[in-house]
Amino acid sequence: MELNLQGQKAIVTASSGGIGLAIATAFATEGVEVIINGRSKDSVNNAIAKIKEDLPDAKLLPLAADL
Repeated sequence: MELNLQGQKAIVTASSGGIGLAIATAFATEGVEVIINGRSKDSVNNAIAKIKEDLPDAKLLPLAADL
């Protein structure tokens, strides 16, 4: 689905797994620069690696923080 979000930025809280990861992946698919958030560096880095498997050119920024 084309949502015309190319070049936009988004932060998705709790995006290191579950629904948050699915939302972050959907945004990345649309060309959004996504800030991936989770409580630990490891969970955030794992989420980024999962997204990069299918979308190697995705623009993703890590943010380990309990929001």
